[in-house]
Amino acid sequence: IEVDVPFPAKLNHTMKEFQRMNA
Repeated sequence: IEVDVPFPAKLNHTMKEFQRMNA
């Protein structure tokens, strides 16, 4: 768990990873 990353930024990163995986 990356606690040093702000939640909005972490969520945005997660969504980008999710979209890339499902591209």
